[in-house]
Amino acid sequence: RDLHVRSRRQRQMCIRDRGRDEPILDQNWCAHLQINWDRRFVKKECAKLSQSSLIPDWEQDDEFREVVLLAGDAEVSAKASATLQDMLGPAYTLVDMQCWVPNVRIITVLPAVAGKGPAAEHVRQVVQFPPARSMWAGDTRGDSSLLWTQMRGALVGNATPELREDAERHRAPMRVHQALATYAAGVLEGMRHHNLDGIDDIQE
Repeated sequence: RDLHVRSRRQRQMCIRDRGRDEPILDQNWCAHLQINWDRRFVKKECAKLSQSSLIPDWEQDDEFREVVLLAGDAEVSAKASATLQDMLGPAYTLVDMQCWVPNVRIITVLPAVAGKGPAAEHVRQVVQFPPARSMWAGDTRGDSSLLWTQMRGALVGNATPELREDAERHRAPMRVHQALATYAAGVLEGMRHHNLDGIDDIQE
């Protein structure tokens, strides 16, 4: 392994194995996210809608992400998302999804250029991996932007109905595998389906 990449606070950090232990911040990605991102403005507008007390000890410290908590169902959060999108404008993207807490919805606000899909594509291009040899795995609507990449994908068996609905609307069956196995086993199933488990490379 020559390079390990991890994400923290929507920024990409690279850890090189060759004697380097400290992560190196990807300045190009960080600068990319700062385009049209006004954290104070976003925080102010989100505070008008968010019900932070719904989750005890809820804290936010992400530089390029703001989260709104709402009590209610998908219809309630859909209306709030539309209102918030109008207030923020096209420079920002919103992800409306169910929370792990019952009867709570989460609306995540990100720079329009951010999200897991664009971040994964950025990493893929940095390490120069072809789309057909790159794969992502998802389990919630927070992973939906990955559907719009050219990489191979897998929905693990425990994926939420919201993510499955997004995948169905996107209609990319050749690139996205619907795994039966759950969690990590679902990831491995996806890798095998896309012939990315390394077996062929070892045999060669």
